[in-house]
Amino acid sequence: MITFRPWGIKMGKHFILLHGALGSKNQLAGLENPLSDYGKIHSFNFTGHGGGSISSKMLMPHLTDQLSTFIKEVIPAGASLTVFGYSMGGYAALLLASQQICRMDQVITLGTKLKWNAEIAARETAMLDPRIISEKIPAFAAELERRHHPADWKQLLGKTADMMTDLGTQQYLRKETFERIQVLCKLMIGDKDKMVTLDETRDAVSQIKNASLSVLPSTPHPIEKVSLERLVFELNN
Repeated sequence: MITFRPWGIKMGKHFILLHGALGSKNQLAGLENPLSDYGKIHSFNFTGHGGGSISSKMLMPHLTDQLSTFIKEVIPAGASLTVFGYSMGGYAALLLASQQICRMDQVITLGTKLKWNAEIAARETAMLDPRIISEKIPAFAAELERRHHPADWKQLLGKTADMMTDLGTQQYLRKETFERIQVLCKLMIGDKDKMVTLDETRDAVSQIKNASLSVLPSTPHPIEKVSLERLVFELNN
């Protein structure tokens, strides 16, 4: 049995856990029990994920607005808040932090792709073809169908591709926005992540005033392959 220790996190604080693109809050459920020793845990599904209705409003600013609304409605005024975002969830958390409209004490990200341009977006969206996924990776197609039922996972793929294309065009997180982030940040990346590079993560850390970098050993991009023990340790340091 894994024993978790309170590595400096204040009792009674609040955590918000944010899933990644094509994911759901259920993927982060394993964190709820160990983190509950340190504070109150909150999570939600971004629009169109986890069986929710697929909306026309699924670009990154819409997801950031959803996070902002959740914070204002759920987190008590003056409470200590740490927001942990995996992949896409981390991008939304950092973008909201740059807007300085919600009080957050800390933002922690894992496997968040921070460098986007048209070429990168085209490469990433090319992997979101539902026909190819169904033919080449049927187990993943079945998981997407289960995870997002009763919503149409193929439609969600299209909306996710639109979001990535918009990220490549707008580049919401860049030097100017990073420099507006005032909250304490920790940006984490797995050393075997094939989607996110160490260089882009390190560059972002250098542009955020109060940021640190943590490289997780033997860790690829998928959240299911991240060590729960190591992740809880990182969230508490």
